[in-house]
Amino acid sequence: MLDRLALSVSVTTTSRRRRLRNRLIERLGGMDTIRAETVAFDIVVDFAKNGSWPTSKEAWQRVHPSATHHLLLQDDVYPCDDFWVVLRAVIDAAPDRVITLFSFRTSAAGEAMARGHHFARSYGMSGQGLVMPARHVLKMLEWSEQWVPPEVRWSDYRPDLYCEFFDLEPLETVPSIVDHRDDGMSECGHQTNRNASTFDAAIGIKRSAWEVPPASGLAHGRGVIPMTKGCLAYLRNGESVPWPLPSSRVRKERGSDE
Repeated sequence: MLDRLALSVSVTTTSRRRRLRNRLIERLGGMDTIRAETVAFDIVVDFAKNGSWPTSKEAWQRVHPSATHHLLLQDDVYPCDDFWVVLRAVIDAAPDRVITLFSFRTSAAGEAMARGHHFARSYGMSGQGLVMPARHVLKMLEWSEQWVPPEVRWSDYRPDLYCEFFDLEPLETVPSIVDHRDDGMSECGHQTNRNASTFDAAIGIKRSAWEVPPASGLAHGRGVIPMTKGCLAYLRNGESVPWPLPSSRVRKERGSDE
């Protein structure tokens, strides 16, 4: 449990998505509420059309010096009701963990729900909403700069790979406390809308319910092993991530789970 939560927040967006930005600010309670809940709030606009990762990189760099945690949101997310109350309860339950607030994968969420848990082990974090202890943010950026080629464009790839490499065991909330609601192409260029596998705007989960189960009972979604896992063999051998990742290596790492 944290003695004090100091949260800085960055929102990634593009110059053509003002309506989505305005909707997000409204769902977050408006600017007066946002200022009261955070030590810093930045909207990072990709005016130069550099793409998902360069924009997210800048957003992570906006972590405030006094922050204990930094939250990155994409402009097309739809937060649950009483988002700040829920988010604080989530962070308070696992203050040392990297936590994704969104997942469209069903296996881990379903397994957690069957056990009555509100956290699952995240494999392949989604970047729609991602909160990280501040002490990890700049380390993640420095590590990524060294190991991951710049042409890898996805915004959530580097935080996920960083966590896997250093065995940080990131979590995902169950249910998701933000949903992904764009009306067309997403920031990453996906043509189809990717909704959370579990999301309820009126989430209403009591603060005491957000408790991380012991590792032995933590749902993890058997068989869900993202592409990042296929890179770990290279990284642990002191080589940078090859790009594109050879499909044969992915199949080999997944083994019978595929």
